[in-house]
Amino acid sequence: MVLMYYLILISNMMNLSEIETYINTHLESISVVTTILGVSVLGLLGYMFKPIREYIRKVSTPKDADILVEYDKYFTEKELEKLNIPYIQRIENNIERDVFKETTEFLKSSEQVLIIYGESGVGKTRLTIEISKRIKGSDIFARVFRFKRRCLFVNLRRYQSPKDVEEKLNAKLLEKTVLILDDYQYNMEVFSEVRNNAFKRNSKLIITTRPIFAKALNDRLELASVRELHLGRMDIKGILPENVDGSLKYAIEKISEGNPAITLLAIDYINKHSTTNDSVPKSSDKCKIQNH
Repeated sequence: MVLMYYLILISNMMNLSEIETYINTHLESISVVTTILGVSVLGLLGYMFKPIREYIRKVSTPKDADILVEYDKYFTEKELEKLNIPYIQRIENNIERDVFKETTEFLKSSEQVLIIYGESGVGKTRLTIEISKRIKGSDIFARVFRFKRRCLFVNLRRYQSPKDVEEKLNAKLLEKTVLILDDYQYNMEVFSEVRNNAFKRNSKLIITTRPIFAKALNDRLELASVRELHLGRMDIKGILPENVDGSLKYAIEKISEGNPAITLLAIDYINKHSTTNDSVPKSSDKCKIQNH
């Protein structure tokens, strides 16, 4: 009503100078009223949007979608093209690093959570896929740790409501399992439900995240026993094709700065823009990348 009064009053003024004088005199009151109106509109939109968002979530989440899936059901076909490849030995600061020995120690321990953290492209997701394969395979991962070859990804891409996650996990998580949460930072709202259900079944969590989210993740785990596994940048000589040397090798090393994903992007870029027949083998031919 107050704003309407201002508008009617201003509309009755005959020239711009009168309007300018009035606005300058009552500028503070007009600003307050406008702010209150703006906040009220935003609040109303938020209130109206909540049921709409809930309806969209229900429609977009299929009733038969599994909350716990194998890695090849979790990732898209395009993602699997980059991820379903042989794993290579990590070399950091000229030292070979056995990350599977570190993972073995976690699985044998009483610790509940393994946080794998590192910047994008250093191999976090690729490592979790390899862990999943080995637990379900016939090597020491499967024989020793008594998880009945159960290692599954938590499908939070399809379920993002805490209530839905709780219901699905109560129905599906019936025995000890290694649960993998890839890219924790995108699913913070439902993390508590996953954590609580996992610990009730004496299951273990393997979580990948970025360094800037690691502390927040530790805080959310509260009193849980946690082991951290940091993946740093790699010596890319184990990734580059043998025919890459000299100035080209130096250029790729400088561009990638030890990030394997950037290394192979650089190789593909060089191939696409090469003017000679001696192009570098494509990353898909090399089949050596630790992605994400």
